Amino acid sequence: MKIYTRKGDNGTTGLRDGKRVSKSSIEIEVLGSVDELVANLGLCKALCLEGSIDEASRDFLVKTIEQLQKLLMKVMAVVASSGRDTGLIKEEDLKHIEGIIDKVLEILPPLNQFVVPGANQLEASMHVARTVCRRAERRAVSLKGVDPLVLALLNRTSDLLFVLARLAGSKRNEK
Repeated sequence: MKIYTRKGDNGTTGLRDGKRVSKSSIEIEVLGSVDELVANLGLCKALCLEGSIDEASRDFLVKTIEQLQKLLMKVMAVVASSGRDTGLIKEEDLKHIEGIIDKVLEILPPLNQFVVPGANQLEASMHVARTVCRRAERRAVSLKGVDPLVLALLNRTSDLLFVLARLAGSKRNEK
């Protein structure tokens, strides 16, 4: 199978439902931002696996990142189907993310100052992923008829990435 089709040479691309849209359309902006987020999370996962944090945190972060990547693929499926693939994102997905956030916050010290990224590569990468997630959310708000659960999931994901970045940068993970 060839990787190139030449169909996009005119500045358009196809969605899952067969519709052709401009590569500058809002759907493609959202898809590109979420795709970038998934790739950034892959970098975060790779940094976890390099062993710069304790084993328990590493295992927790890798598992959580993989779950997020799978959820974000569902977000892309919904967007690429022009919203026809409703039901892929569920309220339980949001509750699951909120549960992880609550669990992490139980072990982190209270936040009493602004967070300046850069404690280590993993923490900084998590913040990059968080900002890409925020961009994806801003773009998704512009989609007509977007599934409200898509917006909520992106919002909750950026919150989760913030607390995961704090976990990755915490003193207990310095080796």
